Amino acid sequence: MSEKLKPCPFCGETKKIRILPVGKDENFIGCNTCHAQGPILKGSINTINHWNTRLAPDNLKDTND
Repeated sequence: MSEKLKPCPFCGETKKIRILPVGKDENFIGCNTCHAQGPILKGSINTINHWNTRLAPDNLKDTND
């Protein structure tokens, strides 16, 4: 796989992000630290692109600034 996964958008984890197979050419990406998951999609490139472009919800942003 040539595409690199970006860190988890929820907890920032970089090493415990995994592509997990579900069915024939279907998979999702999950974080083993905070258990965030992307949707089940066909094709690993689609799954990676979705993970790498999603945003964390506004309610998880630090409000102590």
